[in-house]
Amino acid sequence: GEGGGCDSPWRADCLDFVEVADANDGRGKCLLVREEVAAGQVVMTEQPIFVQPFGCSVRRTAMAFKRLPETTCRKLLELATAPQHANGHTGEDSHDGTGGQLIAVLRTNGICRQDGSVGVYAVLSRANHSCQPNSVLLPHLDGTISVVATMDLSEGQEVLISYLEQKDLLQPTPKRRHELLRGPWNFFCRCPRCLAPDIARSLRCPFCNQGSMQPLPVDSEFETLQGSGTEEAWEPCDVCGTQSLVHELRDADRHWEDRLALLDRVGHEESGRQAVALHTVLMSQDHQLPQPCK
Repeated sequence: GEGGGCDSPWRADCLDFVEVADANDGRGKCLLVREEVAAGQVVMTEQPIFVQPFGCSVRRTAMAFKRLPETTCRKLLELATAPQHANGHTGEDSHDGTGGQLIAVLRTNGICRQDGSVGVYAVLSRANHSCQPNSVLLPHLDGTISVVATMDLSEGQEVLISYLEQKDLLQPTPKRRHELLRGPWNFFCRCPRCLAPDIARSLRCPFCNQGSMQPLPVDSEFETLQGSGTEEAWEPCDVCGTQSLVHELRDADRHWEDRLALLDRVGHEESGRQAVALHTVLMSQDHQLPQPCK
């Protein structure tokens, strides 16, 4: 079709427009498009090579694995890059018949399906995470999953999806990184969005009331796991260039975080009303940094 993508996107396997390559930056393998793909086009569609039913025990999972063809077993275990000490690993995992590798693949590379089962896909499971993804997953009732581009992709560009839920992508950088570290993926995200000023935590400049200031996250796994959210610095105002005191910005940041947390404690209708009111305050031309929370 126009702009590349699968001509028959809903067939069981449509892999002609992607290839698996070395990421060459410590992330292992990655998924690249072979030609230009337009936004909204299906990049690939794939059926799973292994499915773990919802609630299936390690023993039953191991039995199902043993019944697979040897070539399928090899493809499945080729995905086993997660260390066995990754979060969520237990001693029982080693009884999966592969020394824990099979369960590690299911937890790290498995994709939750509509029926609650977990599917592993030989090619799709190679797609890496970004907090600013260029593609999304589209599951189908027959168990296949399509990858759909959310923006134009150029030839050779990497296909990036989000391992986090869509709502989690709205979270500030420290919280997204914390989720990725403590979850089954067990990695410290260094995607371009995580290395840039945190757009999810901008504060209006208290000096010119025109520009905004954004925090720069500490590039530290320890700080992320501690959940402290400590920043090395905040960027100066992008309009007047003034640098505010770091402790004032941190206090203001905590203030708005507490205000947003309140939205989770009220009903849906009231939450929407308060969210609109809070956004109006944040966007007003005359609001100042709030006083520190008591």
